[in-house]
Amino acid sequence: STPPSSRLRRKSGPSGRRPVPGGFSAELAAIASGFDEITASLKNRGKACAVGPGGGGGTLLYKHWSPRIVVGDLRPQSGTFVYWFDDRVEYNIRDHPEERGGVQMYLHFQHFRPPDFSEDQKRVRWKIPKSLQYFTKYYDCARTNHFLELRFQTASEAAAFRAKVWPTMSSKCRG
Repeated sequence: STPPSSRLRRKSGPSGRRPVPGGFSAELAAIASGFDEITASLKNRGKACAVGPGGGGGTLLYKHWSPRIVVGDLRPQSGTFVYWFDDRVEYNIRDHPEERGGVQMYLHFQHFRPPDFSEDQKRVRWKIPKSLQYFTKYYDCARTNHFLELRFQTASEAAAFRAKVWPTMSSKCRG
């Protein structure tokens, strides 16, 4: 009799099944396909709050990190990168209280009431004269103290905003 250690045995794969001849690459392809489906599913979980057509196109005027975001009574704990284009602002609210995956904001200047910019306070804020999807509990356009607000980390970022974005933004607001 042959000792057990010297017997030739075909080992099982990670799934517990015996591998199919030449099937290792096929098994990897199946695993990769599963990851692609999961990734696509996660990307679709995020929501978009658009006032005007969604993002895309246009000239990027300025990008900065905003340490503070305000949407009416909602003041999320996390900051976000803000992208200012020639016709809109885009940013992501990652820790929305009800919407897992966050809410991507696409806000066109033409829908803003005249905005308020304070270089000293390092902030820009504005009103949109309509309710905002995903923010009906937090933003009421009829309340005088409800604004959308973004902050700048430094005075130099606020100054760059004033030079690069403010003239375009303020001239396009019609709300």
